[in-house]
Amino acid sequence: MRGTVLFFDPRRGYGLVEEADSAAVVLVQLRDVERAGLKGLAAGQQLEFELTRDRRRGVLHACKLRLPPA
Repeated sequence: MRGTVLFFDPRRGYGLVEEADSAAVVLVQLRDVERAGLKGLAAGQQLEFELTRDRRRGVLHACKLRLPPA
């Protein structure tokens, strides 16, 4: 999936990404940003990701983040 970062706050440990196809807004967590080897995310930045559901809370969030090819 592709989307656009709406905001990301590393102090809070999360941000939001708007999915390109459906305009759904999904959570992105700091741990997934770090796992992808990224230093952080900026508003407006394009991102590729997969969706997964948190087992405890049932919330969808972006994982397996990667930057789209230039």
